[in-house]
Amino acid sequence: MNADVAEADRQAIIDSLKNQIQQNKLVLDDTAPIRITVATEPGKTSEREYRTLGVGSGGPQKVSVTEMISKVTIEVDGKKAWESRSVASAGAFMTLKTGQTIEQAIAEASKPNPTFLKSVKLPAYLTKPRDPAWYGSSKLDPTR
Repeated sequence: MNADVAEADRQAIIDSLKNQIQQNKLVLDDTAPIRITVATEPGKTSEREYRTLGVGSGGPQKVSVTEMISKVTIEVDGKKAWESRSVASAGAFMTLKTGQTIEQAIAEASKPNPTFLKSVKLPAYLTKPRDPAWYGSSKLDPTR
């Protein structure tokens, strides 16, 4: 697990995944070719401009906003078979707490989403990843 979450959330995520594995009548085996990974990683960074509303508000303020991606992935023999992800990012409108700067509000809004990681539903069945990914082919004849 490579997720930037609090220890209590980390344990709740692990427990949730273990419970789902048991409910699907699967067996945990560290030597199996199937791996479930949980991770958080930064996404795209963009420049945004925020304005304070109200009397005596200042001019626009440019700020860098980086998305935070939380994801759960199932790999079979090192190939991705399934993935579910959630992207957290500051919105177009931000409400600042008393004494909070826009940078602090953006950092708070862009934290990883432990609720998503705790509640993600693992599939009971998956197809094994193939190369090529499709199961059939047809020849197209342009003369018809």
